[in-house]
Formats: sequence, structure tokens, C-alpha cells
Amino acid sequence: MNAIECYRRAVPLAEAANDRETLAKVLDELGAIHSSLADDVPAAAFTNRALDLYEQQGKDAEVERLRARLEDLGKASKS
Repeated sequence: MNAIECYRRAVPLAEAANDRETLAKVLDELGAIHSSLADDVPAAAFTNRALDLYEQQGKDAEVERLRARLEDLGKASKS
């Protein structure tokens, strides 16, 4: 089992437990992994979901970091 599979399995567990902090971290990691693989569509999808959760939690540093990732993904998809 690879990291993507492990994190994907963690998503419904965090959702079922209503653990929004863990869910944000898991989605963030999935976005980062897909970004590192230049798999921009899922990278953006996971990153956007994590960004929404971090915004709800008031985690400004994470919000800024993910906004930067999304900007980088936008630039990568246009090149």
C-alpha cells in the first residue's frame, strides 16, 4: 500500500469521526503528494478541500501555504 492509498483510507475515517483537524491535514497531504507528482487536478481538488477546512479553523499560516500551492498549480497547468 502506498501513501496515497493510506491517506485516501483516512479521509472517510476522519469524516466519520467528525475530526475536521485531522481531515484537513490528510487532505493537505494528499494535495501535496499529487502536486509533487505533477497530478494537478487531484492536487487542486484535495488542496481546495483542505483550504476550506483550515479557513473554518482559523489556521492562517496553513491557509496562506495552501493558497500559494494553488497558485503554483495554476501556473503549472498553464505551462
